[in-house]
Amino acid sequence: MASRSEPERIFTHGQVAAWLGLEGVVHLLTVSEESAVAHTKQLESVFALLGRRLARLSAGDSAEVRAAAYEADVVVGTVDDFVADLGRETELGIVRHAAVIEGDPTGALVQLLDMYRRVMPG
Repeated sequence: MASRSEPERIFTHGQVAAWLGLEGVVHLLTVSEESAVAHTKQLESVFALLGRRLARLSAGDSAEVRAAAYEADVVVGTVDDFVADLGRETELGIVRHAAVIEGDPTGALVQLLDMYRRVMPG
């Protein structure tokens, strides 16, 4: 079986996030900055059509911008973007309901995923 193209993988991640998003906030954890940007570009308009807000979390964001991003229905960022906020849940208003992950969980990601109620591979 041939592997899926990047747009197909991103679309699948979006479908899983939309389904999980019916129950609460979803964090979509990507393997790289480039992948986070691609996910955001491809999925932003789709979620807008569904009446859902998608936000991009980025390492250089201020605490205020990060807190605003966490208010979205779906938050996209790299593993490092989310790991940076471990222990800051109350300060930033983070709800760790569900995570959709790209790639295999290793290292700090394993600790982070333990904090979510639901975790789905992409």
